[in-house]
Amino acid sequence: MVAWTIIILFVLAQMTLLSYYEPGQWWSLWDKIWYFWLQLCIGVLLLQLIVLPGYDLIQQQRSLWLKVPLFGLHAVLYGLAYLGTYSLAYEYKRYGTFTAELSTRFYQLFFTDLHNAIKTYLIFIAILAAYDYFRENAQSIIQQKNLENQVDKIRLQSLRAQLQPHFLFNSLNNIVALIEENATQAQQSLIHLSNLLRYTVNLQPLELVPIQEEITTLKQFLAIEKAKYEDQFRVEWQLADMAPDFRIPPLIVQPLVENAIKHGFVNNSSILTIVITIDPGNRSIRVANDGASLPQRLIGGQGIDIVKKRLQIHFGDGDHFRIFQEGRWVVNEIQIHEYS
Repeated sequence: MVAWTIIILFVLAQMTLLSYYEPGQWWSLWDKIWYFWLQLCIGVLLLQLIVLPGYDLIQQQRSLWLKVPLFGLHAVLYGLAYLGTYSLAYEYKRYGTFTAELSTRFYQLFFTDLHNAIKTYLIFIAILAAYDYFRENAQSIIQQKNLENQVDKIRLQSLRAQLQPHFLFNSLNNIVALIEENATQAQQSLIHLSNLLRYTVNLQPLELVPIQEEITTLKQFLAIEKAKYEDQFRVEWQLADMAPDFRIPPLIVQPLVENAIKHGFVNNSSILTIVITIDPGNRSIRVANDGASLPQRLIGGQGIDIVKKRLQIHFGDGDHFRIFQEGRWVVNEIQIHEYS
């Protein structure tokens, strides 16, 4: 209806400016208003009765060679229906009945205005085709996005399934080794492990958690490791103001700390220092240790590979993780460039 109203207003303005009708004819102000509503009503009526049903039927045809002539016939049908309806309405409005001039008027309109009716038809078809195109394109984008989300969800579930046994077996081995030495510490470690497992079970695959929640979970893990190594390593925290909008994938730092402990003690008999730096302002997390230096040829482990894959799923491609030597420190760094 909006499109048809615009077309009619344009035609009325054009006819008025060009003085299409001679002075003294029926073309008064009220006739213009009546003409406008007549055109509008006929256009809307034929749009519902002819254009939309015909368009849907033709679009169901798969062959382009069949669609083209069908649209041509449909355009002619619309033009004849429009001119016929308009002739009948005009005749009745002017004379109050149908006269012998009806066929003559229709015949004249057929040669003078059929092309205009077909142009209007083509405008309708173009609008419908554009609407279908953008609607299908939008639906395709939504379906693709949903599919990508489902794939990412499955991938994260798979990665978490790999991470949990990896973490669980290491922790249980630590607790078993501790039982005979210190039953009280072993009991406390089991409580920490139970809390961690309960936390991981309730996580959603695509969830991002506040950094403060990750810190709390990480301290549970460190309590388990501390019970095993006692005073052989110490942890230093360097925490900036914990911005509530700084959110990260859950348990993304734990594999880095575990990796620092595991490889930091290789060929190192001194006390291991681990420094955990979290800077929400720069959206960065660093886990550094002063243990064994990085080898010349760096081979990633399962925990590190899982961290890289999870960061890629959440935040897209980019250099979100790197491990490097910085003086005596081996640094694992997460840099979140943008939120998902």
